[in-house]
Amino acid sequence: MKEGVQRIPSSNAMKHVTYERAFNVIKSFEQKLVERRYDLVLGIARSGVIPAVMISQTIDVTVAFIQCGRTQEPRFMDNIDVKGKKILLVDDIIGLGLTMRKVYDFVRNHGADVSTCCLYYDEETTQFTPDFGYSTEHFMHAQWDRKDVTPRSRQALSDKNGRCTTSDTFECFGTDLDGVFLDDINRKAYRLEGRIQQILHYRDHLKPMDNIPVINHSDVHIITARPMMDFDRTRRWLDANGFTDVQLSCRDPANYGNGHEESARFKAEQILKTGISKYFESDLLQAVLIAKKAPCTDIYWWGKKDRLRIYANDVTAPFTI
Repeated sequence: MKEGVQRIPSSNAMKHVTYERAFNVIKSFEQKLVERRYDLVLGIARSGVIPAVMISQTIDVTVAFIQCGRTQEPRFMDNIDVKGKKILLVDDIIGLGLTMRKVYDFVRNHGADVSTCCLYYDEETTQFTPDFGYSTEHFMHAQWDRKDVTPRSRQALSDKNGRCTTSDTFECFGTDLDGVFLDDINRKAYRLEGRIQQILHYRDHLKPMDNIPVINHSDVHIITARPMMDFDRTRRWLDANGFTDVQLSCRDPANYGNGHEESARFKAEQILKTGISKYFESDLLQAVLIAKKAPCTDIYWWGKKDRLRIYANDVTAPFTI
């Protein structure tokens, strides 16, 4: 095992790489990277740009970028001469390692002394082991690549045989229903004895709110904690109010219980399954819980007046109040 490579037990492996986690990984390499006295940090665009910039700022070394794809040959994006220089080549996550191998050979053939670094790599599948990186058995999804896993982006990748640019990545929007598209009815009202049908009839005839998020409805997935038994009447409300293009997912009570925790779990799992990059939630507590479970998705609390982006991570450092 190389000097800078460390192993993460599968029981502790994370499936999401947030900006904070990336920074912590880089800090763990800092001393060894400083000791190598590199002349240049070279990030592989696009995914390696963020970690390369982080490393550049951490060890105070100039950063430049090189472009390479699955079916593209490497090319320097800056007018640089790497001959005789110590280069740290950076990507975010290594799967098969084909891109890293291609770029590594390219830069070495230009006369550079090259070391390699990534945040995570899969030692079971990779054909290239970096000098610095954490090995893991799990698929890792980086926060800055959130648009790469949306349905339209995956389709573009397939259609173009991997020859995609930034113009081929697309957002995929998800939203809550009650409190975003129409007024939310207090949960207690549904528990009033003998009133449930009256409440549902009232809800079925509510008009859409004036402050619905301004997004292309054909790219919207509504994920609501309404039970599956309400799917048909909810679909009718959407169609009757002009939202025929939106996709709808309702909670299956057989798999998800009531309450904030279970509703948030359902929504987060649907967000990750669908590949949603931005999600609007009307309940603040659920927004926090969803952000914790889906940290690589942009989660927004869509309150009646306030609009906040929610970023939720476990506190790892001890503190007192």
